[in-house]
Amino acid sequence: MLWIVLKTMKIGFGFDKYPEEYDWIATFDEINGIEGENIIQYSQDGNPINLCELTLYKCNLEEKEFVEKFNKESELYDRSGYLYVLSSEDKIVTSDFISDIKIEKLFKDNFNSLNVVMRGWLLESSKGSYEITKRRLTSGIKKYGEWKDLPTEKVQGWLESALRLGTYGEDVSNKFVTINSNNIDSEDKFYCALGEAVNGIGGYFGRGLGALDDCFNGGFGIKGNFTLEWLNHEIYKQKFHEHFKGILEVFSDNNKNIILK
Repeated sequence: MLWIVLKTMKIGFGFDKYPEEYDWIATFDEINGIEGENIIQYSQDGNPINLCELTLYKCNLEEKEFVEKFNKESELYDRSGYLYVLSSEDKIVTSDFISDIKIEKLFKDNFNSLNVVMRGWLLESSKGSYEITKRRLTSGIKKYGEWKDLPTEKVQGWLESALRLGTYGEDVSNKFVTINSNNIDSEDKFYCALGEAVNGIGGYFGRGLGALDDCFNGGFGIKGNFTLEWLNHEIYKQKFHEHFKGILEVFSDNNKNIILK
């Protein structure tokens, strides 16, 4: 897989203009709270949509212009919008939906840059996903297995970032790949290992059994015959027996081969 490493990235903020094309009213250098770090109120139905506070740093606009644009479009688009990760070429890389948006505070830093504190109901990203996405875009994922030392709670963030950035190649038939249980100490890390085996450094191929099944339906690097050689599979089977059974079922349901060693 060919990685294009971007040296800079920005955060865009704009309102939901569907069905019009997505755009943003302002850009920022950095954001805090995109993963739901600052929850004010939890959703009562158990969904990962919570009332959160976010701080956006170093706006490209002056305060008056930002407030005028915010107020005008807030009324037009029912206070619902998106937080975008933008490439150095101002292309949307990822987007996160936020509703009932309100400005809590505007303040200047020591460099006289505008910073904005806002709140809204945020469909938050998996823990670690923003940090990992930023790393992928600015310095790149340079070698296999950079996920191995991630704490368990951030592995889904790795997988979410890989999915959202499209780290999978064109479908290939008759593919043979190998993984080793010696490198896998959680259920989520199985998908990290499989993703790289199929799609190269930092690659994606599922983040759960349902997503694995989806990947076998095409568009994620596999088409037709596929064989996974699983070294030291007994280690994984003993630790994660039910998940191991689920993996075998998905492979069987999709007529894919596993060689267990």
